[in-house]
Amino acid sequence: MMVLRRTAAALLLLGASLLGPAVAWEARAAGAPEAGVTPSAHAWADVGPEAFAKLAADGVTVIDVRTPEEWRETGIIPGAKTIMAFDENGPVRTFPEALLAAAPPDAPVAIYCRSGNRSAAVASFAAKRLGYPQVYNLEPGIKGWVREGRPMTEWTE
Repeated sequence: MMVLRRTAAALLLLGASLLGPAVAWEARAAGAPEAGVTPSAHAWADVGPEAFAKLAADGVTVIDVRTPEEWRETGIIPGAKTIMAFDENGPVRTFPEALLAAAPPDAPVAIYCRSGNRSAAVASFAAKRLGYPQVYNLEPGIKGWVREGRPMTEWTE
């Protein structure tokens, strides 16, 4: 599973690098911190649905980086801010600015996508390039959240 996630992140970055340095997001760092641990400054960590729910309840900004089609299909985690990070052409050029506008860069942020792969690439980018002090990635994404029967809300444009 880890090899598959690293391969997916590497492919996303390869596509991003073809679009230019402004959107060449870093691949997920090998050996991310263990799930459930607090990342050190400017690092990120995978967390499960239970820990992710606690982060949201504690007021950490939650960002959903999926596409509008995915938001319509499943809904979103209550209170999540929706900012598309990747489209059919690769990384969305305006994503870094949108993330900085949605979540203070000096505060922790919790990010999710469908399965945890895109959000892992975004988490690495947010920590290493944008300077977020603590970034959390929902592993295994919204699929795991829904599988556990956790709350969802309808997405409206």
